[in-house]
Amino acid sequence: MRNLRVLLIIFSITLLFYGCEEKSNPAAADVSQYRPANPYPPDGAVRIDNLVTLAWEAEDADSFMVLFDRVNPPVKVVKPVVEENKLSVFAAGSSTPYYWQVVSLLPGGYSVAGDVWSFTTKDNTPDPGFIIKKHLMFTVPPNKVKILFQVVDLNNGGITNLSTGDFIIYEDGESIPDYESNVAIAGSPNNFKLKTLLMLDNSTSLTGGPDNLPTIKNAAVSYVNSMFSQEEIAVYKFSSAIDLVLDFTPVTGQGNIINAVNSLNYGAPSTNLYGAVIKGASELTEIYTEDIIEQSVMIIFTDGDDTQGSRSLDDAVNAVYGKYVYTVGIGQAINPYVLSLIGNRGYYFIDDSSVLDSVFNKIETDIANLANSFYWLEYSSPKRGNVEHSIHLYIKNNPANTHLEGTFSSAGFFDPVPGIYFSSSFINPQGIDTYYLKTDGTAVSINVTTYGNTTGTASTYSWGTNPSVNINFVKSDGSLVEVNASSAASVGQTITMAVKDNITGFSRDINFVIY
Repeated sequence: MRNLRVLLIIFSITLLFYGCEEKSNPAAADVSQYRPANPYPPDGAVRIDNLVTLAWEAEDADSFMVLFDRVNPPVKVVKPVVEENKLSVFAAGSSTPYYWQVVSLLPGGYSVAGDVWSFTTKDNTPDPGFIIKKHLMFTVPPNKVKILFQVVDLNNGGITNLSTGDFIIYEDGESIPDYESNVAIAGSPNNFKLKTLLMLDNSTSLTGGPDNLPTIKNAAVSYVNSMFSQEEIAVYKFSSAIDLVLDFTPVTGQGNIINAVNSLNYGAPSTNLYGAVIKGASELTEIYTEDIIEQSVMIIFTDGDDTQGSRSLDDAVNAVYGKYVYTVGIGQAINPYVLSLIGNRGYYFIDDSSVLDSVFNKIETDIANLANSFYWLEYSSPKRGNVEHSIHLYIKNNPANTHLEGTFSSAGFFDPVPGIYFSSSFINPQGIDTYYLKTDGTAVSINVTTYGNTTGTASTYSWGTNPSVNINFVKSDGSLVEVNASSAASVGQTITMAVKDNITGFSRDINFVIY
């Protein structure tokens, strides 16, 4: 009896152990419930639109990873984590086959891969169309809706030649006439800033030999010599380790950038290419505000492949997803397949210095198109009251069925008397005519706006002068200034100054009281 009791205890512990293991390791159980199935488009489908929403079925998965490529099996990860059972992708080209695979991501870091599916795009597609990316949407007094957006092609290249007439806007499902709402859509290159990260291979382990480093340095210097006026460049080097040589520096420090590149010596015999890609990608940022658009690109110069193996190619490809990366291969030891996957904006091979100019012209053209692919939409909404409204923006005759959508509230919208207003807001539509300045020199910020400018030209402002106040033009058009009392000011003094809109001719006085 005692032996039987011991056997029963052991049997119970064994069942408990295997039961827990099955719950904690889904991959150890029947994986059919996790495996993605029933794809759309169906496997082998033909004449599929260039813009297509991939869809599939899978039970119990937390999320998914999607691979999408022109090679079979696909290796390019288009999105490492997808929460839904669908993902929109862009399949460029006419009669072009594509391959895709979905991987179910399970608790505990486990995964179950589905089959590889394929489809072929439509025949004779003359123009694949454009994609609209929304970056900012907000409202400003008195009733303005403003949207910063970007237009790119299906390969994520910038589209630069669009104007107001190329778009149609729907507010709450109804089109907005240009003439009634003063609709204006214009490019926004003036406040664009580009941050370029040069990642330079200085390892010695490559079969190309020790003569490749001077070629890499010369190529990098050639790029620096043609940098944009709105560009800042940072320099990194990598062999076994990845080191910052020079942080982001504007064109006024171009000589310092060139010196940083020329200072490179040979590093370790191990090449941590994938680690360098991941580090560089982490430094690429995007900033979108009303006053500044900042984007980043990375250009990798290398003469070989990753030899360290501390990070994987998948890690590197996932790190550059959604970022702008170019790869420049130099010498004979390069791996074109790897560099083409990492360089999602372009891979270039340089076999001699004579092709440097043509390569960098292509990169510079691509970057210039990126800089000029941003647009501001601004219009006066007729809506009033504390109500939420929808807006949809379409490109006319766009083969790709994409659009921009968003919502805004018309709370506080009002109809002003035409003229100049100081720091007008929805809370205080009339603005402020009198400002108080401390004698200690503390500055106050003042926004200037013209309501009723129908000229089609943005307003610029001229300010009067007075020895008792100092005016610092934060914006060159005079629409934003900082004002403080000068040493000549005296307590109790009131200064009246005229501000004029140079475009409309409107003028208004502003008062400063010294205290």
